[in-house]
Amino acid sequence: METIDRSGRRRRALRAVALAVAGWLAAAGVAGAAENADISGRWMVEKEDAIIVIEPRGSGLAGRVDWAKDRDGIPGHERLDTKNPSPELRTRKVLGLDILTGLPAAPDDEGWYRRGRIYNPKTGKSYPVRVKRESSDRLRLRVGGSVVGQTTYWTRVD
Repeated sequence: METIDRSGRRRRALRAVALAVAGWLAAAGVAGAAENADISGRWMVEKEDAIIVIEPRGSGLAGRVDWAKDRDGIPGHERLDTKNPSPELRTRKVLGLDILTGLPAAPDDEGWYRRGRIYNPKTGKSYPVRVKRESSDRLRLRVGGSVVGQTTYWTRVD
């Protein structure tokens, strides 16, 4: 009987160590995932007609237009926010415009930056957005609601 008690205690001790190590690895994985989820940097939009710089702003993150493709005979750096619903803002340049706002400084447990807004200067409309880093060079943006919405992907630019 004593050998059974010793082996039972040994098993319980090994199980406790295994659980402690598993917990430590899980915690390290979550911290590593959050660290690897940083979305700061320069990103080419899916249609390849703009580059957006995402950077810390205030207590969160914001994204501004860093480059815009020439379109309709207008150089990208001269394009104006002509579709803006506010007439007084229609003369501002798209270059340097914040189009991604309200994102938190860090992602949630699932890796999403939620509760942001994205503005589309082509239409003058803004939408709810959530952003997730899928890999070191790819972002997934879910624009609009979860049921009626659209997913787009941005690629990191060096």
